[in-house]
This record gives sequence, structure tokens and C-alpha cells, in this order.
Amino acid sequence: MEKISVIIPIYNVEKYIAECLESVINQTYTNLEIICIDDCGSDNSMKIVQEYADKDNRIKIIRHEENSGLAPARNTGLNNADGDYILFLDSDDYLMPDIIQKMYDKIKSTDLDFVNSSSKAFADNPNDKALVKKAEKAYLDYKGFDGYKVTLDNLEQTLLKLQCLAWGKMFKTKFLKENNIKFINENVTFEDNGFFLKILSCMPKFSTLRDIGIMYRINSYSLTANMDRSGNRQKKMAHVNAVMKDALEYIGQKANGEKIIKIIKNSGTYDWYFDYQKTKLQKMFKFSWGRHNKNIIILGIPFVRCKMLRNNKKILRIIDIPLSYSNIDNSVL
Repeated sequence: MEKISVIIPIYNVEKYIAECLESVINQTYTNLEIICIDDCGSDNSMKIVQEYADKDNRIKIIRHEENSGLAPARNTGLNNADGDYILFLDSDDYLMPDIIQKMYDKIKSTDLDFVNSSSKAFADNPNDKALVKKAEKAYLDYKGFDGYKVTLDNLEQTLLKLQCLAWGKMFKTKFLKENNIKFINENVTFEDNGFFLKILSCMPKFSTLRDIGIMYRINSYSLTANMDRSGNRQKKMAHVNAVMKDALEYIGQKANGEKIIKIIKNSGTYDWYFDYQKTKLQKMFKFSWGRHNKNIIILGIPFVRCKMLRNNKKILRIIDIPLSYSNIDNSVL
């Protein structure tokens, strides 16, 4: 029986952590390594985890020296995982009792790089019902994929149909390590977006189960929910920029990186990001929309048209993708 590593970052979740751990400990698939990362919270979460660890030797506690955030905590889990497969679980969510067995059976039977389970959103607070409905509409609906191989030809449709989430999926450890896939190592939100773009850029083979595997808790006080509020737009975009920069740098190093980034931009899934970058450039330059305008092309993507480039270095910094001068084509339209 192969080992499966369940990675659980923990930060101020004393209200939920017992339910989360119980759902893992009581899985029908028993050969588990339960990696709990102590991300230096201020409540009794880790005291509860330690009580469980004293009773179950499958629980391994790794302590950070300081609060690092969800993405670095998941990377810590990746760096310390011994399992043949990896599953990420947020500490305020919980698993259905037999989902690890079902995911393992599926990933083994068809030699997949990852398998995705369906999810169900719920909220403790009745006032969060609207958020539950929004979440289900956004990414929790079942999308049928069975033995699906990502290619350049179908990548655009895959981006539109598959939720960009790390949780709810079981990954083959070999696939992650051979492709050096990790999360951005910064304390930011929206880290799943970049991680999953890296996954898809490696053209994986995967399936999606109809079975509900993850009970996804909606919390209006979570970091992501707070970041989505209008007053935090500037901070949100700073986090998104960091995540996308990290992902695009990774993708840009691939042999077909330029094509993949073009597809990501043209898919419409990340319009909001590329439009934001375009707006920043437009604010920097005064455009002259004449017959001999220039086209700024970065990694093969035409971002904006302008009469002349005043400072290439500044453009590279604003666009948030560090490139060489050879990546900039100032061709006449």
C-alpha cells in the first residue's frame, strides 16, 4: 500500500482543526502521512494538534520560526513529504470518509498526474449563504474530465472549465518533483492561481471524480474574503501580481512557454490581470494612435500600441515579468 501525504497548514483555527484532523485520521485508506505545519498562530490550534499527534504517529508536526503564510507553509509540507501522492487540505475544511481511497484508486487505475474530486461549499454563519452560492457558481460545479491529457490545443478550454485550486486534488509526487512545481514562496493570497497555472503548463493527465471529497467552509472573515472587499483592491492586486509574476516566470522558462502564456492571456480566464497590466502601461505612456504606431510585444503577446518606447527597463518592471531585451519586439503595425 503506497503512502499518501496530507499537507495541512495551521494558523489560528482552533474552532475547526479537530474536525479537520478527525476527517483525515478516520479515512478508509490508512497508509497516511499527516503533515501539520505550525505557522505560528496565537490560539490553541497547535495544542489540539499535539494532542492528536500523541495518539496517532501518522501525524508529523513541522514548526515555522515565524508566520510565513499559506503558500510557504504548503511548500514546507512539500519539502518534507515522503508519500507517493500528495493532497492539500485547508485546516478549516474537512474530507469525506472514503475520498482518499476513491482518489487513489482512480489515479492508480489510469496512471494520472492528479485526480480532482468534487466539492461542496457550506457556511457556519447563516449570513454567508450568498458567499456559498457565489463559490458554487464560481468553481465547485462538477466538470467531467476522465483520463484527460492537457495539450496546447485544449489548454484554453481547460482553463475555462477546471477550477484553479490546489485543495480537492491528489497529485502524484513524482510529477510535482520532476517539474519542480511549488507555490510562490511569499505570504500572499490567491496562491492557488499561480500554482495551478504551473501544473497545467506541464501538460498533465488527470480525471475528475463526481464524488464529493472536500467540504469547503465559507468564512466571511477569511484572508481571501477580506481581500476581496473593495477597500483592499490595491493590496489584492499587489498579491495577484506577485502570484502571476511567479507563475509566468516559471512558464516562460519552458520550451513552449511563449505559446502557453499567449493561450493564458487569450483564454479570458485572466483578462482582469492582463487588463490591469495594460492600464498601468497606459498611465505611464502618452499614446499617439497614428499610422506608424509601434506594438509592444512581450513574450509574443501584444500588450499595447504606442509611438515610441522611452525606457525599456521601466516597462519590464511595470509589466512585472523580468525579461531580456530580446523578448521585446517593437514592430511597426
